[in-house]
Amino acid sequence: MFLKKNIWLIFYALLLIGLIYLVLSIFLSWNNIKNKSAEELTYLNRIFASSVTSTFDQQEIMLELLGQQLLSNKQYKNHKVTSHILDQLLKQNTSLIGFALSNLDGKLLAASSNIDLNKMPNLKQDNNSKSSFIRAMQSRKMVLGTTYYLPAIDSWVIPIRKAIRNIENKLVGVMIAGIKPKKLLPKLNELNANKGFQQFQAMLVHDDSFHYAYISGVSDISQVEEIIKNPIPDKIINFHQQSLRQQLNLSLEDVRNSLISAEYFAEGRDGEIKMYSLSYLADYKLWSIILVPKSRLFDQLISSITQYTITFLFVFSVIYFLFRYIHQFEQRNRKQLINQANQDFLTGLSNRLYLKYVEPRWVHEKASPFSVFFMDLDNFKNINDSYGHSYGDMILKQVAIRLLSIFSEKSLVCRQGGDEFIILCKKTSQKSLDEIASKVLNTISRPYEIDNYLFTIGASIGICRYPIDGENFDSLFSAADTAMYQAKNNQHNYFIFTNELKQQLDQKSAIEQALHSALQKNEFHMVYQPQIASRGALYGVEALIRWQNADLGFIPPDKFIPIAEDSGLILELGHFIIDQSIRDITELGKINDFYDLQLSINISVRQFMEFGFLEHLKSSLLIHKFPSRQLTLEITESIFIEDFDCMVPLFNEIRALGIKISLDDFGTGYSSLSMLRKLPIDELKIDKSFIDQSTDNTRDKAMVINILNIAQNLGLKVVAEGIEQQQQAELLAENGCDIQQGYFYSRPIKYKELEQYCSS
Repeated sequence: MFLKKNIWLIFYALLLIGLIYLVLSIFLSWNNIKNKSAEELTYLNRIFASSVTSTFDQQEIMLELLGQQLLSNKQYKNHKVTSHILDQLLKQNTSLIGFALSNLDGKLLAASSNIDLNKMPNLKQDNNSKSSFIRAMQSRKMVLGTTYYLPAIDSWVIPIRKAIRNIENKLVGVMIAGIKPKKLLPKLNELNANKGFQQFQAMLVHDDSFHYAYISGVSDISQVEEIIKNPIPDKIINFHQQSLRQQLNLSLEDVRNSLISAEYFAEGRDGEIKMYSLSYLADYKLWSIILVPKSRLFDQLISSITQYTITFLFVFSVIYFLFRYIHQFEQRNRKQLINQANQDFLTGLSNRLYLKYVEPRWVHEKASPFSVFFMDLDNFKNINDSYGHSYGDMILKQVAIRLLSIFSEKSLVCRQGGDEFIILCKKTSQKSLDEIASKVLNTISRPYEIDNYLFTIGASIGICRYPIDGENFDSLFSAADTAMYQAKNNQHNYFIFTNELKQQLDQKSAIEQALHSALQKNEFHMVYQPQIASRGALYGVEALIRWQNADLGFIPPDKFIPIAEDSGLILELGHFIIDQSIRDITELGKINDFYDLQLSINISVRQFMEFGFLEHLKSSLLIHKFPSRQLTLEITESIFIEDFDCMVPLFNEIRALGIKISLDDFGTGYSSLSMLRKLPIDELKIDKSFIDQSTDNTRDKAMVINILNIAQNLGLKVVAEGIEQQQQAELLAENGCDIQQGYFYSRPIKYKELEQYCSS
């Protein structure tokens, strides 16, 4: 049920979860890219540092051995032999550019054939070589000089210098050579080309001067010269140090001392943020650096985002179409259910639920005037009772067809329920209403042929108009219903709602409003009409409620009881009647020793069907210690409109308590002999309408006598009400009527008067 009602809410929740998952996936992907890139750079830096160190270590050994050989026996003086030896070594060591031997004063003593000794400057005096030359003489390790461009061979050169000592450990010369920068990256280039590592840049930086000793990926000579000639700006160095501290909580000194590799983001010379892998080569006082632009990482991230987004869009496209299908399916089902709920299953017309649904279309500020026809079929119940409901249903179907043939598509024809129909029509003039009503009545009254039977029915129609007679459907239907009953009661075929009827409705509304506070204001009181046994003795009383309102005056029960039933106030009112009546008659019994005085209380259908009715009744009897055998509940035949089979067990339960049940207004409703046989009742109460003409009208007399005979045959007691003449009393007594009541004996009287009546 929740899924059906909240299908799109669930979709949006899933979409939100999906978006959160997408963002989280992108975030995790970025972290994964960073971590993977850091691992790659660490690996590459390790290879680069190892390659550089290995190359430098080999060159250092070679320079040491070569220097010792050239200086022994002053072999360097034989230039031809020396050049030949050095040239042969160059062929074997392709990473080198040339060899040279210098004395301690910086003058070259010998060199490979590709170096012109006469054109070479004094290494100790030249600004480009002076610093590294002196450091070489002071160090026992090979020293790298400042990288420079050698035009003679059109190549950049990383100069290396190794101090040579004799057997007495005395410094005797300096062996120098030049390394081709491209030869420092053979393994890295191979990895970069064949193993899927992202494009990177490698650098070597002098620790003492922060000059670049080597930088890959720059081919423009002028650009390289500019980079190598000038030290790295302090701003860049400080930024790197700050980045190290913020991201890794490390300093350059920490990296230098621990010989670890540090990976972090920092700004390069070009202002672009890059990921760096930084390590220190202690033997040669160099910083080994591998870097990749952050944009390359973003390229990978974009690729991942694209994949995630495509997957996300695909999945949620499928989910969306699935949910749309479910939604459309549910919409179709809902529409079908709404149509079924708003459609009368028998006639196919709209029903009362649909009227509530369309009310805003008909009733609003700018709505056009319209009329309401409330039609009730006359004596339709007789067809159901005589021929069965199947025949009645077929007639209702034909009535619906005939109504649809009369009214246009702009009108609305509905079945209210049973044999009642409501029509909304755009016509409002008196003439139009008269014509339509006459046409409807003539059409409905035409015979209906069903299974070779001909049926003729009539109809009563009540008509009202919007907005004159009401501003909403409830008030309009009430007005039309009132007009319909006016037509039925006055034996007119149709009746148009009038101001007089409106006053009646207003009175009904005023009564309903006053009812809500009447009990709290103690406006109700009980009266009691004596019931006389056949021998003239007092048998009991019938409890009757009366209402005197300060504004409305005296309101008879036939006016306010139906309103109380419709509004639900009958339940509270019923409790008052039961409690007050039992209290009064209990007290009366104590005062006058009328311990066997019978009490009859009228129970409405609504009250009888109330959950807890019987419990309240038993409680009241217990509180007042009133014997249940002295209590009679009067019910009307209308109660059997409810489920008959459900009524019988409740009747049996009431009778099991000793309480008697009387069937009031017998002969005016739905009773039948078969029903009387089945009903667990104790007495019949003949309606006043039969008593009135019983002495003058032969037919009514016969009816009364027949009722008395039926009751005697069924073992039921008979109560006749409305006795106003002695002749009536005698007729009833002669034919075995058990109990009589009416104005002939006494009008309904208040409790104090009843005390006096009982004492007389």
